Amino acid sequence: MHKIAKTDHIYFMGIAGTGMGSVAGLLREAGYRVSGSDQQIYPPMSDLLAGLDIPLYTPYAAENIRVAQPDLVVVANALSRGHEELEAVLQAQIPYTSFPALLGEVFLRTPDAVNIVVSGTHGKSTTSAWLAWILQQLGESPSYFIGGVPKGGDKGYHLGKGRVFILEGDEYDTAFFDKKSKFLHYNPTLVVINNIEYDHADIFPNLEAVQQAFCELAAPVVPPANIIVNGDDVHIRTLCAQERLPQGVTCFATDRRDLADVSTPVQLQRSVYQPGRKQWAHELRCGAENYTIYSPNGGAHNGANLAAIFSVLLRLRELEVIRCGDPQAWVQAAATFPGVKRRQEFLGQVANILFFRDFAHHPSAVRAMIRFFRDAYPDYRLFCAFDPKNATSRRSVFEPQYAEAFMHSDFTLLGPCQVDARIPAPQRMDTKRLAAGVGAHCLAFDSIVDMRRFLLANLRPGDCVVMFSCGAFSQLGEQVPHEPPLRHPAPEHPSSAPPTSFSSLASCGRGGGKHVLLAPPL
Repeated sequence: MHKIAKTDHIYFMGIAGTGMGSVAGLLREAGYRVSGSDQQIYPPMSDLLAGLDIPLYTPYAAENIRVAQPDLVVVANALSRGHEELEAVLQAQIPYTSFPALLGEVFLRTPDAVNIVVSGTHGKSTTSAWLAWILQQLGESPSYFIGGVPKGGDKGYHLGKGRVFILEGDEYDTAFFDKKSKFLHYNPTLVVINNIEYDHADIFPNLEAVQQAFCELAAPVVPPANIIVNGDDVHIRTLCAQERLPQGVTCFATDRRDLADVSTPVQLQRSVYQPGRKQWAHELRCGAENYTIYSPNGGAHNGANLAAIFSVLLRLRELEVIRCGDPQAWVQAAATFPGVKRRQEFLGQVANILFFRDFAHHPSAVRAMIRFFRDAYPDYRLFCAFDPKNATSRRSVFEPQYAEAFMHSDFTLLGPCQVDARIPAPQRMDTKRLAAGVGAHCLAFDSIVDMRRFLLANLRPGDCVVMFSCGAFSQLGEQVPHEPPLRHPAPEHPSSAPPTSFSSLASCGRGGGKHVLLAPPL
């Protein structure tokens, strides 16, 4: 890599991406000269970058490179050969790199660094943000780099003054010139592996390839006790049984006798919603003691996230990295964590109709979140709106799993799936086929406008609407809670009319509008 100096001009090509913008922000706060470009730059990223006084170029153009005259270009992994601006960089022979490599080189190579990489198919953002929050409440000053933004904040990164750097470890590939996983650049001291499932079907051919990436992440970590894994996850247990993960890893798990020969310092005993508190109680056994964390961040998946966090805190205490070694103080700090934006995020309430959005897009995450909302709002009819946005959900590979997950909602609304010509036609997601697989309580829409019209025509008091998307969902979540749920007149062009009802819409659903208590949301 180009030897980086504070006087260098570092140019981020694709700066509006969450990871790219966050690394640009870290560098700017560390005193580096930074600028960047993107095709379109909208709030909140445009506001964040403007607040950091980072010059922006938009749209992409070869002329941007001639004007900026950077010393080093950071290339987003979404860009590939043939891109006008990238070709200008290559033609000018300007050194280039990726943001994971740059992040590792600038921040993660100091001799006393304690880099904690939180990885897994699910829960990375919440676990890493929750851990960073706890350490801050305990008086530590960690740095962090997180794919999500904590609620109440405006950015997913922070440059602290301590030794600890917490990183959300993404297994997705790095750049057009570097096809290995991003997290392999992060020089980990401790690794957390929350879970492993098949995902990112555009870059991993099968589950075995995904597992291999996590094994490569863990391989350089010593001692093995610094590798903290979910002992309940079947695919992680397979790796342990095959000895592809080192012997002596630290497990967190539920109370399982079959893990008696493995170090399990933290066990999740149960996660249960307590209506009286309007919070979840996560009961952990930490060493020989039992602790209960009351939190608005609910579900067994968040209980598992806490078990991982407390396992990390125990290791940091053993390594004498943190000053506060009292688990009761950890419990108190954990209880104040507000959560991460777009995870179980409450959007508004109109006439006892609740609106939420969640980042879930993998079928296992969708299933877990449906279970969460069922437990938290048992008397409400549950509407799930799904946006098949990312590279994997636009494929047919998970259609049966999505169908099984959405069978547990009262009504499911499927948004249109963007046609990706790079995906062979037989491998593309077919939302109408998926709707048929879910059943009569599922509809596939040709446009978000049609979906919005349907929601406003059919919602009634006692409904809970959850919008699942890893993208903007055409601002559906920002629009619907602020519009009266009234029936719309028939469209002028009947051919464009959306479906107007499910079969048995009036009788289907658990809530049926009977729950009228205006309880505050979780």
